Amino acid sequence: MADIPAHQQAHRDAFGKSITAWMRLNGWSQQTMHDAAKAWELLGPYGSQISLLQRGKHDPKPQFWVSLGDDLLVGLHPAVGISIGVFHHC
Repeated sequence: MADIPAHQQAHRDAFGKSITAWMRLNGWSQQTMHDAAKAWELLGPYGSQISLLQRGKHDPKPQFWVSLGDDLLVGLHPAVGISIGVFHHC
């Protein structure tokens, strides 16, 4: 992995903590995100990507952000047992 300048790493760490807090508010785990991506037949985000994101270590490509938006902003798949009605907005 490439060296990340300290000021950029601080932003990654803060974003990871924010995602973690938001997921906790909704009662979601990394597996929830993974299951929703599979149910929607998306190209992620998968559990390992979410883990890296939460720890400030993920270097996401554009497709990750598209999939994250599909997964989180459009709504998690009903097969996972979560609907838009349970979202908490921070």
